[in-house]
Amino acid sequence: MYNGKSVSVILLAAGASTRMGSNKMLLDFGGLSPIDLCIKAFIDFADEFLITYSADTYSKVEAACSHIQVPFKLVQGGNTRQESVYNALCESSCEIVAVHDCARCLVTKEIIRSSIESAIEFGCGIASTRVTDTIRNTETGDTVDRDSLIAAQTPQSFRRTDLLRSYNSANKSFTDDAAVYKSNGGVLYYSKGSTENLKLTRPDDIGLFKAILALREESLCFVSGSVKTHTGSRRAGN
Repeated sequence: MYNGKSVSVILLAAGASTRMGSNKMLLDFGGLSPIDLCIKAFIDFADEFLITYSADTYSKVEAACSHIQVPFKLVQGGNTRQESVYNALCESSCEIVAVHDCARCLVTKEIIRSSIESAIEFGCGIASTRVTDTIRNTETGDTVDRDSLIAAQTPQSFRRTDLLRSYNSANKSFTDDAAVYKSNGGVLYYSKGSTENLKLTRPDDIGLFKAILALREESLCFVSGSVKTHTGSRRAGN
């Protein structure tokens, strides 16, 4: 229960990992898989987890769920992301649903909180960041006005009944839940994202992910060790 609303968390772990060359859900980051990392991030918000799996990832998903203290369901993934989300959505039972790609295993509680709060208040919350790179149209060579562009991430959170209605009405393929929701008349609201909320896609990403996680761990050790963040004072006895 979050702010008086029950929350279903849908974690997508059934992808083919084509660009990675091997299944990225099986990767190890300090003893934790991407699925483990996502569960850890979402656990404070979830009344239930619905985790999609493929034949390759079933055992890893099952192992990750062994320590979950809230209800969970393992849901067989579909042939596409859209099918996987729909399969899980049909099994969900809460008022708010937060959909997240396990490939974005660097997601933080702050990003999750912002997305869910936006869904509660406005009907949806699409984690996103402003585009800062120069974008060009390859056909015309013209620079695209980036002030009107955002980079959509996950989680993408919605009122469950609205998202399910949108999925039931969808008559073509979409790349994310925001597009499905918008196709049925939904108004999009964008919540806080982060440039660190990256998607694990290619082998070159692995080293970067490990580096970010190591820096976060180092920061946590620093905070819980000799220095307190709110005062900057040294711990008693030092």
